[in-house]
Amino acid sequence: MSTRVREVEDARAVLLLVVLVFAAGCFALGVASPGTTALVTWWPAAGVATMLATVSRPSWWWWVLPAIGVANAGANLLFDRPWGIALVLSLVVMVEAVVFSLVLRLRQGGLAVMATQRDVLRLTVAATVSACAGGLLGAVVLPWVGSTATFSDLLLTITPSHVAAMLVVAPVVMSLRRPLLPILTWELVLQATSLNLAVLATFWLGQQVALTFVPLPFVVWAAFRFGLRVVAWQLMIVAVVATSSTALKHGPFAVGFSDDVSGRLEAASLVQIFLVCMVLICVPLAVNVEQSVRLTDRLRASSNLFRTNFAESLVAMLVLRDGDAGLEVFDANHRAAELLDRDVADLVGSALADLVLTDLPLGLASDRMKRGELDTWRDEARLTHRPTSRVALSIARLSGGDGESMYSAQLLDLTAERDAMAGLQAERQLSEMMLATTACMILVTDMDGSVLRANPAVTQILGHRNEALVGHPLWEVMVPPAVREGVRRMFQDPEGAGIPRSSESTATDTSGVEHRIAWTAGVVRDQAGRASHLVLTGLDITAERHASGLMRHLLQAALTTALIGVDLHGCITLFNSGAQTLLGQEPEEAVGTAFLDLLAREDLARWADGHAAAPTFDLVVEHLVDQPAREWRWAHADGRHSLVSMTLTSVRDHAGALIGYLCVGSDVTEMVQMQEMLMKALDKERQVVDRLKELDSAKDDFVSTVSHELRTPVSSIVGYTELLQDGDFGDLTQQQVPVLDAISRNGERLITLVDNLLALSGLSSDALTWDHASTDLAEVVLGIQRRFAGYVGRRRLEVTFTVPEVPVLVEGDSGQLDRALLNLLSNAVKFTEDGGRISCCLTTEDDQAVLVVRDDGLGIPREEQANLFGRFWRSSTSQARHIQGTGLGLSLVHAVVTAHRGSIEIESEHLQGTTVRVRIPLQRVPSKDVSTV
Repeated sequence: MSTRVREVEDARAVLLLVVLVFAAGCFALGVASPGTTALVTWWPAAGVATMLATVSRPSWWWWVLPAIGVANAGANLLFDRPWGIALVLSLVVMVEAVVFSLVLRLRQGGLAVMATQRDVLRLTVAATVSACAGGLLGAVVLPWVGSTATFSDLLLTITPSHVAAMLVVAPVVMSLRRPLLPILTWELVLQATSLNLAVLATFWLGQQVALTFVPLPFVVWAAFRFGLRVVAWQLMIVAVVATSSTALKHGPFAVGFSDDVSGRLEAASLVQIFLVCMVLICVPLAVNVEQSVRLTDRLRASSNLFRTNFAESLVAMLVLRDGDAGLEVFDANHRAAELLDRDVADLVGSALADLVLTDLPLGLASDRMKRGELDTWRDEARLTHRPTSRVALSIARLSGGDGESMYSAQLLDLTAERDAMAGLQAERQLSEMMLATTACMILVTDMDGSVLRANPAVTQILGHRNEALVGHPLWEVMVPPAVREGVRRMFQDPEGAGIPRSSESTATDTSGVEHRIAWTAGVVRDQAGRASHLVLTGLDITAERHASGLMRHLLQAALTTALIGVDLHGCITLFNSGAQTLLGQEPEEAVGTAFLDLLAREDLARWADGHAAAPTFDLVVEHLVDQPAREWRWAHADGRHSLVSMTLTSVRDHAGALIGYLCVGSDVTEMVQMQEMLMKALDKERQVVDRLKELDSAKDDFVSTVSHELRTPVSSIVGYTELLQDGDFGDLTQQQVPVLDAISRNGERLITLVDNLLALSGLSSDALTWDHASTDLAEVVLGIQRRFAGYVGRRRLEVTFTVPEVPVLVEGDSGQLDRALLNLLSNAVKFTEDGGRISCCLTTEDDQAVLVVRDDGLGIPREEQANLFGRFWRSSTSQARHIQGTGLGLSLVHAVVTAHRGSIEIESEHLQGTTVRVRIPLQRVPSKDVSTV
């Protein structure tokens, strides 16, 4: 809760307060008692002016104080006060403002505060001192400028009215930015209404002096419940009503006094005394209440902070007390509960000795702390539920004396630290092992170059034993004589400035053989930052250098692939024999020339135009580096061109820095020519395929035409045969009946053959228009069931149909589906011997309709099933048994099912029956309630 009065930093707000000074003066003069002296019972302008000076910056007083004087003088002149009196009264207010502000700022921080009783006392002193100073000044000077009032009248008029004004106005201004206490709205409304009624009853309607302090309890109510901000404004209201009613001869202070100057002066004095008493009673009380609220909030915040710190501390904490079993747990935080593996509620009341194991008895430690011999006791302990653990235990006494002793205990789990130390020791041993087993040579020297330690790799590579190296200068034991002086000079700088961080040099082994070693050096510094040791790591690269030489020879070997190295500026740095063979140019001539000179100029210019840029090496790098291979025309030394498949890759050093590019090119001229020839051959083959398709289409048209031509006469033959069989042309003899039956049967076979041919011709035609309507497969199956008895005839076969009771809707042509199913069933009848069984089952699975036709007939040999759906194909079984058929049935079924976006599967074995499973996508998923028909 902020209690500090802030300085006004906006000049416009200061000017607004100046206007308020003028308005307050006009109000006071407007309600003043009439008369030649125009006595004013209250001068609120003095209170506003003094607070204006208090909240203004002292650097602004040079114009704020004159503005106050002008406003005060303007109010006096507006109500016909003489110029001299108006100016003196304005000077009085300016002096009071300065004195009030200086007294109120006599504290650390330099700003007015209303937080404690000392601040209230400072306000009272400031108001009294400034009002007395102003009253004395006015009483002395005003008679000199024409005032008829006596010294005592002026002193008794100015001093109390200005004191009261300052004491009433100052709390209002000093509490403007003060937050309100928690307020119940209904209570504030009730209190304010009661106060207003009491004030009106006392100062406007009533005339009894005994009722003067009736409003006081209600303001005290506000002080206790609502704080200084509400109290200050209510005191302002009481002051306005009391002074106005007294000036207008109403209220208890206007009763019993004469209408002369002395009478009005006495009444005005009583009003000011009343206001001062109200302020001095209610304002300190409100300040005390707010101070108590602040202290309570701080105490609550401190308590919450302690509880939060205790509960959320990363350290396990216990609050202990003396108990029957020694130190007992009074409270514990969650970290302690986790460490001790118990709930907080279970820990409370537990003996500390049951939780931790210490070398020194805990009772002895608490006794020594009680006697004052120890302030804090620390020891390492073990947890009883985890004996292998180690914790640091610290106990301190919180309270004592005649009451119950309380202690705080902190437990820090050291198990991880002990484990870490053990791990660190293991890591040190591992480091020693790594030094002993690493293939790199590691030497440690002081900054003078004397060897302090060498790992076994030094002995393995160079043959120098550790005891032969330690204590000797490095250059005397490992460096060839020719370079010893240079190595010795590197160690002359004690900070190691002359030692390169990486270098490559020659070292001799004990046999005098030289090895090429790549060294890296690192300076070890002490805590003061001074170089103390040098660590050298050496890698024997003798074999790598030999391999590098071999690589150079390899690049010069005869290769058909061109390898061209290019630096960052686009100049050729490497030109192998393959590039020499390809371009007919010597490496010495090519190295140093521009890489772009190898590319055909017109191709490069055309490619650069496509990127709207100039044909530069940077453009080539931007679009070709690390990209897939691209074909370019390369220019030979003799002006010829070859088509080359080229890749350009970036080359980086061991640190990842780009150092150049490598171009790999292969002559693909002949390959491209072969590809062109192949494309021409493929084009001719495509023309042949198109011709074959045309011939196949002509064949289908021929079959369709012949089928149409055959169907009409065959239908006529069958029709007339039926008329003869029906006796329309006379009775038939016994010899004629079988002849007509044979004619009718074979005519029907011809009609079926023609229908199948027409159906297959239509299915293979692109011009065929399908009837894509919603079709119920269940109705299709039931329709075939109703007329299937005619197909079975006199055969002794068991035929069953199983269909769902709900529609099985697919999108398709019902006629074509009927034809396909009828072909499947007729095949089953033809290839099943008497006594056999045939079943047709329609179900749904997920989003498909599944139609299964199963028989236990002759079956199809497995080795012949690859040709099942070919036109005019018949199995060897059907041919051997002379079973009639055209070989178009399954071909027709496959075409119809495929046209309906379905699939067909056939499972069959020779003499073991056949199962045909057809799947067609559903239009919607029906229920699967199935009944057997």
